[in-house]
This record gives sequence, C-alpha cells and structure tokens, in this order.
Amino acid sequence: MMSPLKFHIAPGGDDDGPGTAAAPFATLERARDAIRQARSREGAFAGAEVVVHGGMHARERSFELTAEDSGSPGTPVVYRAAAGEAPRLVGGRVVSGFAPVSDAAVLARLPAAVREQVRCLHLPSAGIRDYGVLRARGFHRPYVNAALEVFVDRRPLRLSRWPKAGVVPITEILDSGSRLRDGDGGNRGAVFRCEAERPVQWRSSGDLWVQGMFGTVWADDMIRVAEFDAGQRTLRLADAHAYGVEIRGRAGAHFQFVNVLDELEQPGEYYLDTAAGILYLYPPGPLEGAEVLVSLLEDPLVVLERASHVELHGLAIEASRGMGIYIEGGCGNRIVNCELRNLGTVGVCLGQGVEGTDRPVFEFTGTPVSRRLGNLGAHLYQNPEWNRNAGSDHAIVNCTVEDTGEGGIILSGGDRRTLTPGRNAVSGCRIRRTNRLSKTYRPGVWIDGVGNTVEGCRIEDLTHSAILFEGNEHRIEGNRIHNVVNDSDDGGAIYAGRDIAMHGTVIRGNFISGVRGGAFGFRSGIYLDDQVGGIDVIGNVLHGNSIAAVISGRHIRVLDNVLIDNDRPIGLDGRPPCERHLEVLRRLGCDREPWLSRYPEVARAPAEHWGKAVGVEARGNVSIGGPPLSFDLGIDPGFVVLEGNVEWPPDA
Repeated sequence: MMSPLKFHIAPGGDDDGPGTAAAPFATLERARDAIRQARSREGAFAGAEVVVHGGMHARERSFELTAEDSGSPGTPVVYRAAAGEAPRLVGGRVVSGFAPVSDAAVLARLPAAVREQVRCLHLPSAGIRDYGVLRARGFHRPYVNAALEVFVDRRPLRLSRWPKAGVVPITEILDSGSRLRDGDGGNRGAVFRCEAERPVQWRSSGDLWVQGMFGTVWADDMIRVAEFDAGQRTLRLADAHAYGVEIRGRAGAHFQFVNVLDELEQPGEYYLDTAAGILYLYPPGPLEGAEVLVSLLEDPLVVLERASHVELHGLAIEASRGMGIYIEGGCGNRIVNCELRNLGTVGVCLGQGVEGTDRPVFEFTGTPVSRRLGNLGAHLYQNPEWNRNAGSDHAIVNCTVEDTGEGGIILSGGDRRTLTPGRNAVSGCRIRRTNRLSKTYRPGVWIDGVGNTVEGCRIEDLTHSAILFEGNEHRIEGNRIHNVVNDSDDGGAIYAGRDIAMHGTVIRGNFISGVRGGAFGFRSGIYLDDQVGGIDVIGNVLHGNSIAAVISGRHIRVLDNVLIDNDRPIGLDGRPPCERHLEVLRRLGCDREPWLSRYPEVARAPAEHWGKAVGVEARGNVSIGGPPLSFDLGIDPGFVVLEGNVEWPPDA
C-alpha cells in the first residue's frame, strides 16, 4: 500500500533541496510542483502532506492550486502547520527605520502635543513604490482593494481622521448630487456645508476624503472631496452617493473627514504622503522590537480553482490589499483552524465575482470573473439565477476571521433554477471586526445559492449584519451573535430582503444579543425585509435587541423563540409588491419543475393576495421582560396565524 507523499517548507529553506524536515523547501510552489512530479512519475497517488514550518512566508503573488493539484476522498492533499509552530502567509513586507519628523512644514501641520511622538519612513528607501489607490467604497459600490495599509504587531492602524469619535453634521445642502434611486444615471457629486471650525485650521486639504451616512441610516459611503472651501465651509464631492445627499429626519446626514495629516494625533493612526512616498504614523506603542507590516499584494493570497479535496490547516493568512482565500469550482476542500486577518476585502470567497461598473448601482448585469469580487450584489439582484460556480462540499471550520476591510466570508454554492444544493459550510468560526473600511452590507458571512450552512459560529463587533443571505434552503443554526449593526440602522443581525422566492431557509437555535439603539431604533435580531418568502425562524433566543425580529414577508413561520428584554418583540408588517418580485419568479423559472413540486406557493404568489403577508405563523413564542407581543404594523389579520404565544410575567 502506498504512503502519502510528504514534504516540508520553511522560511530560509532551499528549493533545490529534497524538501525533507532536515532540508526543507523554501516555497509552497516548490512543494506543490514536487507533488505534481511525483504523481506523474509514479502514477498511483495516496494523497500528500506539506508541512509548513513557522515564521513569515512572504507572498508576492497568489499561491495557486488547480485541478491537477487535487486529492481524492480519503486521500486529500494537505498543507498543514508544523506541530506547535505558527506559519504566516503574508501579502506585505516588514519595514523598519522610522525616524522622528524633521520637516518643518510637516511639523507645523501636526498638533503640537504629538510632534515628538509621530514617526516617518521614506518608503522608496525601503524598496516600496507601489502605494495602491484610495477608492470610493460603500453602499451598492463594488468591493475594492485597500490602498497600502499599516499593521503594528498584527493590529491594523487607521487612516488619520477627524473627529476621532462622533460625526460632523451636514447643515445645509446646496446640491444633492445625482440620485440613482430616481434613475439618475449621472455621477454628479453633492455640494454641502458644515459648520465645523476645525477644518478651517488645516494647512492643506491634500487628498481629502469623507466617510459617513449621507442621508440614510443603512447606506454608508467613502467619497473623495473634489473641492473644499474652508472659508465658506463647503465641500463638493467627486462622486455621487447612491441616494443623493439629503437631511432626513432623526438620522440627519453626517460624516468624518478621512486622510488628514493635520489630524494625526492619536496612537494607532497613520497618513501616507503618496507624492513624497513618506509614511507617517503615531505608533500605538514603542516601535523598538515591534513588527511594522505594510500590505502590498493585490491578488488573493491563496487560490483554489477547480481543485478538489485540498485542505489548509493551521495557517495564518494576512496583510494583503485584497482577499485571503479564493475558491472556485471543485469539491471537498477544507479550510481548518486558519487565521485570516488584516486583509483589505474579505477573508474567504467561494465563487466568482463580477466585472463591471465602479459606480454605486442598485442592479446591473456585469461579466462574471474569477479572483475578483466587484459589485456581485448588484449583479445578483438583477440576475438571481446566477450560479457563481463555487463548487460543492467545501468547509471552513474553526477559523478566525478578523480585522478585514469589507466583510468576513462570502459563501456560495448550488443552483437556484434547479434547486441543486452546494452543501458548502462555515462552522465553528469566530468572526469579528470585519468592517474596517466599508460599514454596511459587508456582513460577517454572506450566503447565496442553494443549500449552504452557517453553524456554531461566534460573530461579533460589526457595524452592520452578521449574516446576510439570499437564495434557498440554507441552514443558519446554533450561532452566537453579539454587538452587531452598531454603526447603522434599519438592519438586522441576520438579514434578507426583496426576494419573494427565497424559500426553504431555516434559522434555528441562534443566540442574538445587543443589537440595540440607532437613530430609528430599528436594529433587529432577525430581519426578513420587503416580502422575503418561505423562511422558518425556530427556537432562537433573542436578548436585549431593539426589535427581536421584523417579519415583512410571506409564508414565514416564527416558532418557539424566546424573546428576552427586547425593546419590542416581533414586528409583523405588510409591504407593497414590486416589479422585481415578478422578475425573480420569471428568471428562476418558478412555474416549472422542480419549483412547482417543492414550492407551489411561489408559483401562485401573483394570484394569491399579491403584496399581502400571506401564510405567516407566529406560534409558541415566549416574550420575557419586554412589552407585549405586537403585530400591528399594517398586517391584515386574516392572513396571519397567532397562536400559543406567551408573555412573562403574565399581566397581573
């Protein structure tokens, strides 16, 4: 019986050596190619193991695995951390040689109290001349790579900004700019005034940006300032915000200034003068003995395309401008006990993205593309049948995903037209602080397709949703979610919206807490928005949220949940129909098999009280310590079944 192949790699190894424990290879590619060569030479294959020894494995390009690098069921190809060691796949470079600032003009711009603490480094002297590009990012914009970022002892620094906490209110709007919601196809940036005194003191606005909520509580944006008139306190933005800029009710419109050298005054901030190539930072602690790492790699650190039965165990994947791991096609790949951190976009993406507009759009049709994300949300919105070619039976297990820029894990798989499941899963993972750069609609886990699972995860400390799903027959079970939707509103810890055919998903046994507050007080534990259909919400514990659950769809069952100390328990409301629902039914072929047999209520939806919350059940729920259960938000009671719900303590 053949034994699995075994090779070792280590920093400082030699690719011309034998790849043994005593004489390891230097690179992952050399070990991969050694496996290919041995398979070609020997024919039979019993799997392989690559032992990756501790230390920093610097990556200047993606580590690519394809179909020829596959294992098979029971005999996988495994890339595994050496026992007791911590290998790091790093898409950046360690830099050193920081010095006090001596340039008199720069010192004059820095706050007097911090001039002795700020340090600087001429990056070209360190061999770095590619600084990346700051790009507009936010609601209904494409995912974009980060510019060069800075990490000290594996924690991210933040671009200098003002104010450090709180926001600057917009006091007068002179021009709202283009409004995509009104069908405005232009890109005219808004012009508005703020009354803040501090920006008037800045000596130069430079490459100035603003980031905030420009009129809605669920739509963030980061946009370059085209013109700043300090005397008039007016700003003209270089790009449009999706809704135009407007002052709406309690939410107002507000922002922070970003990328301001004059405001480099807090430990853990940095500013990069791209013209001079000088990096300025206020260290979070002493730099002597600290690791200062800057991100460089634009491509995914690891790519699996059409590869099957490949496993990554115990690796840290960090410090690139884009994503950590990209998987397309194949089956049975496993990412186990890995740490994905300090990445510019997401930790892991299963399935293709889309090439298309760099503008904010609600819906469009682009071109599917590998290794990039683009505006996949808008493409899916217009093309709900899109099979993203994520492969099947992949698993992300017991991993940590933290401090990423635009979300944690994008989980796809399966085909909606045929209701074929992907059976891909995220289980036992810890996901936190995954909204460093974009604040809304970049969830801890994004799910699409059919038949995928998120279970047993701990998701916390996010500015928006923990889990956002679309598609069918997913399982969201046994997760612990805390302190999310904490910098936005009108959102939910678990959220789905605007798809009447989204049947078959089960949300069961999750514990959701601390989703509270907001300008509207409309932060919800579970939010099924705008006529979402066919979801089961069973046996969850929802504690200390603004609203335990918002149900505004059809054929939804809310059963046996425990609702503790929520400001409101369950909110049921009706939403008017929209043309998109009919388009979804058409594109998915819901009037044909297998839909007709599995979900006949979807096919008859247009003729069955269109726009009404038909088939909603709320049974056996227990509300403890909160107000009475309320179901009075425009629901026609004839279409809703409310039975056996209990309030505790009972009304005396």
